Amino acid sequence: AVGRGAARDILARLAELYTRHANVRGLAIELAIRSFARNDARAAKSIAAVDRERLLHVTRLFGKLGWKPKAAKARAVLFYGFLFGQSLLDPAIATGALTDAAIDALLAKP
Repeated sequence: AVGRGAARDILARLAELYTRHANVRGLAIELAIRSFARNDARAAKSIAAVDRERLLHVTRLFGKLGWKPKAAKARAVLFYGFLFGQSLLDPAIATGALTDAAIDALLAKP
């Protein structure tokens, strides 16, 4: 079982992976697939399945941090959206320090 400290470490590593070590090509492919899915039912179904699975795991991790189920799910959506959305921001505006502060805020205890 994943404990509280391990859950925070996993979430922090995920955030680092998407912010400090972002796979720009992978993120571009993800955005392209999501764009395609807006007009293709099979692609949309696949995207929905992936999103559900990812959010399920992240929700569980926030639950391990002490968030109640509804709040853990909301926090997971914020975290998941942040991971993808921050990659679209100008790094001169969303600096490393600001990104780190955002991650700390997302991973704060309830």
